[in-house]
Amino acid sequence: MNNLIKSTPVNLPKEVSNLTKSVYQANSTLMIKRIDDINKVVNSIHTSINKTIADKGFSMAVEDMNYLKTAITNDILRDFYTLTLEDISLCFKMGVRGELGEYFGLSVVSFFGWLKKYKYEILPTAYREVKKFLPSPQEIQEIVDYKKLDLEKVENICSAINLFNAENKYEFNDFGNVHYNFLDKLNYFDSISDDDKLLITEDAKASLISQMKDKNLDSIAQGKMYHKIDINDLLNKIEYGEKDTQTMIDIIYQKLIIKQFIISFNFDELEKFRSDLLIKIEQHYEK
Repeated sequence: MNNLIKSTPVNLPKEVSNLTKSVYQANSTLMIKRIDDINKVVNSIHTSINKTIADKGFSMAVEDMNYLKTAITNDILRDFYTLTLEDISLCFKMGVRGELGEYFGLSVVSFFGWLKKYKYEILPTAYREVKKFLPSPQEIQEIVDYKKLDLEKVENICSAINLFNAENKYEFNDFGNVHYNFLDKLNYFDSISDDDKLLITEDAKASLISQMKDKNLDSIAQGKMYHKIDINDLLNKIEYGEKDTQTMIDIIYQKLIIKQFIISFNFDELEKFRSDLLIKIEQHYEK
């Protein structure tokens, strides 16, 4: 919403929907990136996750819950830092009640899908409804060092290649698919054939189905039969390209692409790869 709604408090008329009012109020507070106390941010996100789990009556192993909290917090700090803590709370509240698309269990994929829909669909829709009732504010232009962010991506990718070469370990998690998008923009995936892309797409679909089956097994083990996901319904949604399901497949596809890139990379060419990327970044920001 570009800080426009945040800039000026306003009493919204009754013609504005209750959802828009809730979104307006949530988004009118301080953005996460402006909060100096990182502990406050992390604790608030964890509290919102705990509430979401409680709303579903879901129980998780401590290790699974810690992983979920860590992964979602990292996603928010990396990709959704322009939201507010109140946005996060409202987003999760809407998501767990099925207001942000299909619910596929309390997974990182589900939470990421909710955040993405909230930021890119719910907020803009609310802004369009509220805009006519707002005075003309002075929009604050945020200075973001995109070059620094791109340089960090280079180091992250090279570190992942180094780790796999040295220890045969792949521990790289491309939160928000930002590293995939970075390399894709520079045409590093152009050499992947259409046939290979189709195979990877099928692998992504199989991975999604497997994740949902694992969630079902967890639900059965916990006696939460009402949490079971209808796999046949999921298969139909995959076949017919249902929007939210396709988004999850796309996320997994991109993670599989960058994984293949990293584990198949010729380590002898790493320094040239790094050098080429640094040159491209310098050339891009000199324009």
